[in-house]
Amino acid sequence: MGVAQVRFSPAEGETWTYKAEVKLDPSARFPAGLIDTGPEGSASTFQKTRRYLGLMPVTADSDEKAHCFEISKDGRVEEREFSIFNEEGILARAWQKAGGERMVIEPTVLVPAQEPPGSVWSREVPDPNNPSGSPMFSRQFQYFGKEQLQVMGQSQTAHRVKISGKTGPLHLQRDLWFVDNLGFVKERKAYYLIIESDAEASSNKRIALIEEILVQHEIPEK
Repeated sequence: MGVAQVRFSPAEGETWTYKAEVKLDPSARFPAGLIDTGPEGSASTFQKTRRYLGLMPVTADSDEKAHCFEISKDGRVEEREFSIFNEEGILARAWQKAGGERMVIEPTVLVPAQEPPGSVWSREVPDPNNPSGSPMFSRQFQYFGKEQLQVMGQSQTAHRVKISGKTGPLHLQRDLWFVDNLGFVKERKAYYLIIESDAEASSNKRIALIEEILVQHEIPEK
């Protein structure tokens, strides 16, 4: 029995605009490209836009189609995301950075429609250059259920999902809030540097925090 009952039917051209804020540890050093920061790795505030393009092929040689969203930062297109909506909920299928190769993964639930609060699931993504080696990254998901959230001056009931995992030398903790029939309304990403000590123990130092909140939602006129 579904307990979340995710509902989402975006219209082609529908857009979501977010205010994004980046806070960095000024003493931290990390590989370029791992964290979506401001110019030269500085703390910043920027505008992020998600635009729905409709159903598109997952790959050039496949008949499978997925819902495609174009992601822009301060008006510059940076990425496309491909998602599946079905009885399981909202599933990630592929993504592609601007000018890069498309990364296709096994369908992975982002917002569940069939899981009770407290449910946990995971996904490992193989390294395309070394499929039999260590995974490129792994993620663990936890569904917190629904909670009230202020969005654009109104109280909304949002599904909350926490995602954690390791990418390169960094540990990621990411929270997503999704409102039925509206979309993703808030995101919080915290990056931690894993510090190995001489005592063979490790600790995490937070080096970046990125928070996004929906500030404008537009549906094109028919």
